[in-house]
Amino acid sequence: MSFIAGETPKGEYAKELEKAVEEVRKSNKWRIEYMTLHMRDKEHEKLGKYMDRVAFLRKCGDSVDKEILMSGFGINSVILDKIFLLIRENPDWDDEKIAETIIFEEEC
Repeated sequence: MSFIAGETPKGEYAKELEKAVEEVRKSNKWRIEYMTLHMRDKEHEKLGKYMDRVAFLRKCGDSVDKEILMSGFGINSVILDKIFLLIRENPDWDDEKIAETIIFEEEC
């Protein structure tokens, strides 16, 4: 526990653990894997945000003021209109499919 708290390792096991941690820190393979996972997590976070937006817009429809929606969601009118359009034109699509489509078009 002292090692985890940042203290200098005293026991043999703690010294071995410190050595293993240092090897991981210096590993390019570990860095690449960490960054890949980090990027994937950010993508999933973005997808989740858009899915929440789509679900809300699907429920409220056009009954909420567009300016309030843009401000609340932090999106512009083009994206908002695109979400409404995809919902209307693709009633069989789930929130994830619409969110993925918006993100894909945003990135192109």
